[in-house]
Amino acid sequence: MNKERNKIYWIIGGALLFNGIFWNEKMAVNTVLYDLFIIGVLFSLYPKARQSSTVRWLLAGHLICLAMIVVNNSMLSKFAFIVTLFLLTGFTQYVHRSAWYAGGSVFQNIVFSVPGFFEAMERPKSKKGSRIRFSRLIWFVVFPFFLAFVFFIMYAGANSVFSQMAERIGAWVEKFFRNFFDLFNGYRLLFFLLGLFITTFILLRSKLDYFSKKEEKQSDNLVRIKRSLWQRMQVPLNEIAASLLGKFATGIMAIKNLNTVGLISLVLLNVLLLIVNSIDISYIWFGFNAQEVNLYEMIHEGADLLIFSMVMAILVLLIFFRGNINFYQNNKWLKRGAYFWIIQNIILVISVFLRDYHYIRETGLAYKRIGVLFYLALVLVGLITVFWKIYHRKTVYYLFRVNAWAVIILLIFSTTINWDYTIAAYNLEHKNEIIMPVDYMVTLKNKALTLLDQHKEDLQRHQQLMKEKGQWKHDCDDCFLRELEVNIAEYKVQNRNYSWLSWNMSDATIGNYFQNKLAAR
Repeated sequence: MNKERNKIYWIIGGALLFNGIFWNEKMAVNTVLYDLFIIGVLFSLYPKARQSSTVRWLLAGHLICLAMIVVNNSMLSKFAFIVTLFLLTGFTQYVHRSAWYAGGSVFQNIVFSVPGFFEAMERPKSKKGSRIRFSRLIWFVVFPFFLAFVFFIMYAGANSVFSQMAERIGAWVEKFFRNFFDLFNGYRLLFFLLGLFITTFILLRSKLDYFSKKEEKQSDNLVRIKRSLWQRMQVPLNEIAASLLGKFATGIMAIKNLNTVGLISLVLLNVLLLIVNSIDISYIWFGFNAQEVNLYEMIHEGADLLIFSMVMAILVLLIFFRGNINFYQNNKWLKRGAYFWIIQNIILVISVFLRDYHYIRETGLAYKRIGVLFYLALVLVGLITVFWKIYHRKTVYYLFRVNAWAVIILLIFSTTINWDYTIAAYNLEHKNEIIMPVDYMVTLKNKALTLLDQHKEDLQRHQQLMKEKGQWKHDCDDCFLRELEVNIAEYKVQNRNYSWLSWNMSDATIGNYFQNKLAAR
């Protein structure tokens, strides 16, 4: 049988499964059922992928995200699940090393999924054997059932007891078909088409192999290549350098000129950053006093600019260490300036981390403050990989490939923590040391609802403290309590309409809490 036709059967089966288990449900146990089906079919259609260590590691990370959907059921776990599923599709169907190129292949699948589906649906040319099989189908299936139906009518008319049985059977068949056709209303049909589309681009590999072939030409290690002036101008970083340095970045003396300009630039930048780091070390690393500084400006204005400066620092080094300058014999001092610049930026990372730490210690946890920590971790990885690139003469492709995997690992790790609950638990645990942002905390969902419901008095007390400090910017006094009650009521209504397909540990814990509270009254 045609292999492409087999894929169509799997796709239609997956679309029916998607329609049956996700309609009017949230992602939970149903996601496990659909994912097991998808992974099983993927590895069945593309068995060579099972030999890839990258695919196996990515599968392990994907299964962690899947498990966290059942455990935490957070938006982050659902997002990470979708990202890792798409990447697993790209690495399973194509030969890739970089998540960027694998993502490109998945996008290629999405674009060409509809024409690919109809192309695979094309029937093979009819043959004499197929006509014979169809004739046998009529004789072996259709004709016997037709005879049985005729005699069924006759016996029903001749026997009153059998007639009553026939009426019950007829009523059941009528009910079955009525419910069956109710499933395929307009919205349900659109939902089925959505499932068909998603299953198609996951299982059906595009015949185009653009991104996979493109990545074959990429290498982790730099090779000294003699290029013409026109070829050099086609490289994006060269275009940036040419626009900034003009004639100094082109011609026979380009490398020497770039080395000189880079060295002067790095000396000036190192001096500036040395001053900034000296100030931060003096005021933030040692003897920090929260009463003497504006914490809000320190983190929301200072940290943002410093984080942006780190990204710009990485871009500056990529501009200076591009192409053949990595092989220039007299670039020793340029490299030393770059290493010192990287070390200073790592010190800057520590300074921004301490800013965030002091802000959390004084005002509590929030998503943006946690986000700063994750961003700093990625910047730190970026600086280390830039050092590695310069020291071992690696390519920009290597840099983006490694840092993409760092983002994926951090994303997978972040799903293992229920952040709403963690933020609420930390702030309530330190309620005597900080002024809790009450108006922010009542927006937390998930398992945080149980904690917030238990500590309403603490929330009211901290609302009063915020008023005394001039931090309460709302006209009403009890609006935060009303918002909390609305969130709890919405949760109860939403989860009342779900079936076992939407079961997850987080909702089960919250449900048990409110049931026990109701029973205790």
